[in-house]
Order: sequence, then structure tokens, then C-alpha cells
Amino acid sequence: MKKHFLLLLMTLLPLAGFAQMNVGDQFMDESYVYEVTKAPAGATWGEVKVLAVLKGANPVSETGALTLPGQVTTTAYGDTYYFNVRYADTDALQNFGTTNGSTLTTTGEFTGKTTATSVEIPKEWREIKNGCFNGFTNIKEISFAPNSVVSTIEDGAFATTQIRTFDFSNCIRLQTLSNGIFVESAGAINSYITEIKLPARSTVLKEIGQAFKNLTNLNKIENLENSAIQSVVAGAFLQDAKLTELTLPGTVQTIAAGAFENSGIETLTIDVTSIQNIGDGTDNVYGVTLDNKQKLKTLVLKGNLGGVVKTNAFKDFTNLETLTLDDLSFVSGGQFATSAFEGCTQIGSVSIKA
Repeated sequence: MKKHFLLLLMTLLPLAGFAQMNVGDQFMDESYVYEVTKAPAGATWGEVKVLAVLKGANPVSETGALTLPGQVTTTAYGDTYYFNVRYADTDALQNFGTTNGSTLTTTGEFTGKTTATSVEIPKEWREIKNGCFNGFTNIKEISFAPNSVVSTIEDGAFATTQIRTFDFSNCIRLQTLSNGIFVESAGAINSYITEIKLPARSTVLKEIGQAFKNLTNLNKIENLENSAIQSVVAGAFLQDAKLTELTLPGTVQTIAAGAFENSGIETLTIDVTSIQNIGDGTDNVYGVTLDNKQKLKTLVLKGNLGGVVKTNAFKDFTNLETLTLDDLSFVSGGQFATSAFEGCTQIGSVSIKA
């Protein structure tokens, strides 16, 4: 009996001395204020989000590198807690604050926005929220730690930065690039970015929306053909005037009218394996202006088309010279709607692979 009582006492003692941190609790280190977003019962680990930069803190080094937390520890109630930093909120890196008890008071803008020139996104960050680095006007380099687990990047996350080559290669779990992640507003442009590198092969990157629109000097998107995107929406490559070549993967199901409006794409390769519709039956995929439709010179449709190239999808592409089709079913199975290529008067080469 005595032995059993001692075993029971030894089991209960740690629990009696353990004080649980809760979702919503706030704490700080020398630079940042955090709020607990996940605190499993009985555990000494969890997740936090960055709320703000502490007033007077300077996490920017003399070389201009901004140090962001990936994991943090805190001692509360006499216990040590370990946390992964899940993401930065919209205003987290825009403002600095002070704490009044457990409540954060925002008091102004974080001066590091203008002094930081580079930043590495820690491996543990899962999301980069709307406008996170908007206003960091001197940042010229953003890198992601190897095997980054970031899955979502929201609107305007990197607006107003000066990055020229944007490298997502380490983002092996990247699923969603939201509309306009590089621009401040729907009509704003970004003239800095010249190249975007996506993960070498990704089965989870399924949504790009209008993430690449209004990048007026973008001339290369690497590995888009190895992604798993499912649709190309209207305006997906709007105003990308320097982008001359584009290859779409076999996971794409729909390509909207105006998808390539005001882009500079001269050579367009589409793996049509999963295609349901190209165009909407009314307007073409480059938009309504004659000058824009004159850009396309080479069109390659790879794979066996099961869907339909709709009426007017490539109408009046007067400089289209070369059309390559991978399968005879394109012309024998009725997949080309009436007037799909009406007005393409310069086609001098049609290659059909049997």
C-alpha cells in the first residue's frame, strides 16, 4: 500500500507545480512581443505570433540584416515554455509597442522598416500575413531558411521592397500565393522584380491567383511548369511586359479570358492534360487590345486535350506563326470550338504529332 501511495504521489507532484500558459497570454523578449496562439493542456510547448517590436529595440544589425525569431522560450510561473513562431500579423513588423500589464499598446512605426536591407524568414514560419513587409523600402534580399514550412503568403506581403530575384526554392510546403503579394494595391506596379524562382517540384502549390500581376520588369518565372496550379485567372500576368516565355503545367484545368492581358508572352506552352476550358467563349486569353494580341508568336499545346479551346480563345492573333499540337485528337475530336483561331492569318507552321 505504501509503495502504491508513493508512486501516486510522484505522478501527481509535477502536475501540482505546473502552471499552464493559455491562448491569448502575452510575453516578450528583448525585441518582440508575442501572443500565445496554441498551448496544449499540460505541455510546455506551443505556438505564438509576433505582435510588435518593442519600443527601443533594434533587431536590425549593422549590416542591415533584420533578425526574425523562429523559436522562442519564456519562463512563466516558474516553468520554461518553448514556442514556434507561427507567423507575423499584418501590423506586427509595421509598429513598435509598449506593454501595459498583459495588454499591448501600439505607439508608432518600427524604424527598422527603413534601415533593414535583408531578412531571412525562419523555417518555423507557416504564414506571412497581409502587408507584413510592406514599407520595408530598402530591403533588397529576402531568403527562406532551408525546408521552410511557410504555406501561405498573403496580399501585399512584400510590397514596396526592392527585391529583384525572389527565391521560393526552399518553400517545400508552399500552397498559396495570394493576389498581389508584391504590390501595395490592386493598381500599383512593382518594377524591381526581374525573376521569381518556385520550388523545383511541388505537388502542393495549387494557387497563384494574381500573385504575379503588375511586375513590369519580370522576365522569368522558374519552375512554374513543375507546380500543381489548377487555374490561370483573368489578369494573372497583367502588365508583365518583359515576360516573353511561359510554360504551364499539366495540372491546369482552366485558363480564363484575359489571363495574359498586357503581358509580353511571345512563346506560350500549355500542357493540356487536365484542361477543361481555355477561354470563356467570348473573349480571348490576351484581352481585347489589338497590340496585345500581336505579342503571341508560338503556341505549343502538349498532351491529349480532353477539354475545349473555346470560341475566340486565340482570335485575331495576327502574329501567331507556329502552332504545335501533340495529338491528332485536337482536330478529330471537336476540341477546337468555332472561331478558336479565327483571324490568325500568319500561321505558317502547324505541327501535329501523331
